[in-house]
Amino acid sequence: MFDVLTTMKNVTFRGRGGRACAVGLLLVICTVAGLPAAASDRVTKLHHRQQAVAAKQQQLLDQILQADHVKSGLLAKISALDASRASVEKQVRSLGSSIGALDSRIAATRDRLRASAHDLSALASQLQSILRKLDTRTQAFAARAVATYKAGPTAAFDTLLSSQSFGDLMDRYTYYRSALTADTDLINQVQSLRDAVETQRSAIEAQRQSIVAAKNRLQTDRATLAKKRSSKRSALGSLKSLISQKHSAVARIETQKAQLKMGIAENERESAQIATLLQAATGHSAIGGGQLLWPAVGPVTSPFGWRIHPIFHTREFHPGIDIGAPYGATVSAADAGIVEFAGTMSGYGNVLVIDHGGGLATLYAHLSAYSVSVGQEVGRGAPIANVGCTGWCTGPHLHFEVRISGRPVDPMPFLS
Repeated sequence: MFDVLTTMKNVTFRGRGGRACAVGLLLVICTVAGLPAAASDRVTKLHHRQQAVAAKQQQLLDQILQADHVKSGLLAKISALDASRASVEKQVRSLGSSIGALDSRIAATRDRLRASAHDLSALASQLQSILRKLDTRTQAFAARAVATYKAGPTAAFDTLLSSQSFGDLMDRYTYYRSALTADTDLINQVQSLRDAVETQRSAIEAQRQSIVAAKNRLQTDRATLAKKRSSKRSALGSLKSLISQKHSAVARIETQKAQLKMGIAENERESAQIATLLQAATGHSAIGGGQLLWPAVGPVTSPFGWRIHPIFHTREFHPGIDIGAPYGATVSAADAGIVEFAGTMSGYGNVLVIDHGGGLATLYAHLSAYSVSVGQEVGRGAPIANVGCTGWCTGPHLHFEVRISGRPVDPMPFLS
């Protein structure tokens, strides 16, 4: 029996809420020795079969854990992809706004260039008109200057002295005075027209420089616009690629997990069949009537039977009950018996199994420590371990199972 137990230590188990197919092998060992040879051979074969099922089951569970680990990495990658996507979307929106602003500015520049060209044409026409007036006034002033020169410096005075009457004198005086005023106005007009020509030429030059600057800016804006549109196309392509990677990663993991869970379900069915055969082979039946003591003080936080697994979030069979108790709380033997196993069982963490005789055994899992060893006799209610959170668990508690001939049964009818 000890050799078989030693071998069983290498078999892994699932903890809180998981499967415990291989635990049945350990719990029925004490019943095999007293069976007839044929029944014993049959039970031994069932043991081997159940051991293989348990090993396969654990392998599938480990693969699910690995898939979850990979999924965690992928989820982190997806989070990074989402962050990148958000950044790219922000960049696309920014580029869209920039492109819109550039389009508006280019359109405004084109309109301003058209207006500037029209204004330049008007300024040029005005300049030509001013130049014509200046030329006319300049010619008139030159003619007056020539006439005055030919008449001599005393011409006006001689003309006044040769007047025949006072009225004639006044008429000649008025004429010369008007001529002098006209000459002064002509000189002022010529100067004003020359100033207007310079002003108009400066305005035309400024307008030309403005047009050149607007054309240069327009060319720069068009080049920037083309670059931003290219960046936007590239960003949209990256965004599409990121979304595709995210969907592919999630779909790949979910498909893998679905396939693994199908294999687990098949193993569960086979394990249940083996447990039934073991019960029939050993000839034991369940008993109740409050035979066992409560192994720990606390409420039942998860009952026996089907439930949603707290870690995998799938509907799975829970082969025992969970008793809520603080970390380090005392765990007591539910009844007198012999410690058949004290060690680690994968998902169960630290485990104790006690054989109470007659095919009845109890299992205590997720322990932080135990104070008994294999082969030791323990009394009813004796302290055997402490509550912990080893194996697969979400918080400190005691996972407690009752098994009849290796098959898990509801512990509640057994507890006083």
